[in-house]
Amino acid sequence: MSKKSQKHHKAVKDAKRAFALISPGVILGTPMGQIVLQVVPNARVQAIEFVHPVSGMADAPVLKARLPEQAQDGRANLALTRWLSRLAGCPVQIVRGHTSRRKTIAFAPSKEEFLAALHEGMKREQAGR
Repeated sequence: MSKKSQKHHKAVKDAKRAFALISPGVILGTPMGQIVLQVVPNARVQAIEFVHPVSGMADAPVLKARLPEQAQDGRANLALTRWLSRLAGCPVQIVRGHTSRRKTIAFAPSKEEFLAALHEGMKREQAGR
């Protein structure tokens, strides 16, 4: 394994460990809602688009999150979980797709409650600009 791939492998491992610490056991011990989202790192503007999933796809994204952070060393993942947690007012955890742009996130409330809280959080954030 080359030094570059060893560094990358270690960074991914460290990022996964960090995400386990960010969202403590509060979320892990409770029933969770989950959604799939598409992440666009290195975007000009930080924004969320609510996408209507394709009916035939079980894992079609419901949200598209645009982040100004680069997808290096877990920076975009960390920014995503912190931002969504702040907007929705509940802990958010990436459960699948740590190294992919398509991610599955988990949260404590139901899917509908989470999406409504996220929508309200986006309204508040846009009003504050």
